Amino acid sequence: MNTIVSKSTLDPLVEEYHKHLTEVAGLQPSSCRVYTFFVRSFLHAQCKPNAPSWNLRQLDPRVLLDFVLRQSHGCTANRLQILGSALRSFCRFLCVTQRHGQDLSGAIPPISGHHREALPTYLSRPELRQLLGKFDRRTVVGKRDYAIGWALRLRMRERC
Repeated sequence: MNTIVSKSTLDPLVEEYHKHLTEVAGLQPSSCRVYTFFVRSFLHAQCKPNAPSWNLRQLDPRVLLDFVLRQSHGCTANRLQILGSALRSFCRFLCVTQRHGQDLSGAIPPISGHHREALPTYLSRPELRQLLGKFDRRTVVGKRDYAIGWALRLRMRERC
């Protein structure tokens, strides 16, 4: 359940973060609005009912990751990528301004937006034999490349 928190509790922090994005990070106004929207949503989700304020030093990697995972349901990959970028930026801001003792931006993994339409195609057995025959196994590089090709052959066999 999300708790609605008085704007006065969060606004000074969010406004300072917005100023940081504009003046230090050099983001465009539209990006600043989106980042501050996501950060404000995150802060609202963390504030407990009737709590005078939330101590930012309580923030830990698990809280960040849990928030991103909760938001991922019914969210596009693009929106989730932006959310992740905003929270990583906010974590760096908290560290730089000494509101938190460490940079927690690494707690939020990069979110891939690339989804394959179809399965990848593989070489046929004759094509793979031909490829493996091209490596000059008299040289160190040729031996290495042959070993990589052979390992790929084994992985292909597992998938078929």
